[in-house]
Amino acid sequence: FVLFDVGQFERIGLADTKALLWTLAALSTLEHRSTLKNVAIHHLANTAGLKGPPTLNEKAQIKELKHRLSDAFAESIEPNAEGEHPDKRTAYMLFLRAAEKRGVDMPNGAFSVAKMIDGIVSQQERYGLPAVVDVCIEDFLK
Repeated sequence: FVLFDVGQFERIGLADTKALLWTLAALSTLEHRSTLKNVAIHHLANTAGLKGPPTLNEKAQIKELKHRLSDAFAESIEPNAEGEHPDKRTAYMLFLRAAEKRGVDMPNGAFSVAKMIDGIVSQQERYGLPAVVDVCIEDFLK
């Protein structure tokens, strides 16, 4: 599984790819939002960073990242005023926004993956195509 950020003409590294794919998998269904959340947060905390000059040692930084990412994850999956949970595409966008708001410097490709997923899901919905992305992601992560 290869992710490539065309806008930056950069191949996304394996660790960043896995972190982003675990995040997408964790946000894909209501069940995965509880069962895969910690896996996604673990991978992200090891590839993301905190904005600003480094003030913590590596262990403390990872602990702080896990805390901030967990808060961002919780915010991104909250039901709206009508009690509906956001779909995976919306939840991912909300997660990126919430993480940014908390001073998390997301892994390379996080925003280009958002654009890619938005395009894929939009095409699936528009043309009634099968949802193959989730299957491909799950196969890669197994």
